[in-house]
Amino acid sequence: MRGDYVVAENSLPSTTNEFVCELGENCQLGNTSLTVSGATHAVDRPEAPPGFALYLVDFAIENLGTTPLDTGLLRFVLIDDSGNQYSLNALASQLGSYPLLTGIINAGESKTVTAGYQIPAGLSSTTLRWVVSRVDSPSQMEVQIPFTGNRAQNVLVTLQQADVSADGTSLNIVGQVTNLGQQPVIITEADLSLKGDNTVYLLTTTNPGFPWSIPAGQVTNFVLSYQRPQAASAVFQLLNQSFQLTGLR
Repeated sequence: MRGDYVVAENSLPSTTNEFVCELGENCQLGNTSLTVSGATHAVDRPEAPPGFALYLVDFAIENLGTTPLDTGLLRFVLIDDSGNQYSLNALASQLGSYPLLTGIINAGESKTVTAGYQIPAGLSSTTLRWVVSRVDSPSQMEVQIPFTGNRAQNVLVTLQQADVSADGTSLNIVGQVTNLGQQPVIITEADLSLKGDNTVYLLTTTNPGFPWSIPAGQVTNFVLSYQRPQAASAVFQLLNQSFQLTGLR
C-alpha cells in the first residue's frame, strides 16, 4: 500500500448542482441515495505506509432508479479544510467494517459498504468533506464530517445503551471512554454531537460534567441525555467515533 498523491481542490471538475448533507442524513445524487453512518480515523495501522493514517467512511447506497447502476461511474473524494483532495484507496477500503463498493447495483437494491482513504498522519482539519459525483454528470453531493485528528487516536468509545426516556422527551445514552494512550485526554462538550435530518439535538444533562479528564490507561463512564430526535434514527459522535442509533420513533 502506498501513500496517495494529494492534489488541490481546484482540480475537481466544475459542477452545476450540489447537495450538502451531514452524518446520518440521507443525501441523493440523481437516482442514487447515500447515507453516511460513520467514519473512523485509524492511526498506526500496519497497512498504512509511513507518515499516513487510514480514514474509513461507512455508508449505505441504494439504487432508486429503474435500471441497474454501474458503480464504476461514481467518484468518491475526500477533501480537507485546505482543499487537498484524497482519492479512494481500494486496499484501505477492504480494511473497513463493510466491503468495498464494486460492480452493479440493481434497481431497488441497497448495499452497506466502506470507502477507505489514506490521509497524512498529522492532518489538521476541523472538517472533512466526502464528495460523491458521477463521471457522466455535472452534479455532486457532499457529506461534511467533523474531524478530530490525532487527539482521538488512543481513545476507545464503547456505547452500552441508548433508549428513550419513560416520558418520551429524551434520549439517554450510556457508555464509556477508555484512554489507551500514555497521556491524559480531555473531552469537552464540543467533542460530542447528536445529529439527524439536518438537525443538531440539544444535550440537556451529562454525568460526569464537562470537561472529562481521563488519565492514561483509565476509563470514564458517562450518561448523557439529549433532546429526543424527531426522526427514527440519528448519529451520535464522540471524537472520531460515530454510532448510528435507530428505533427512536
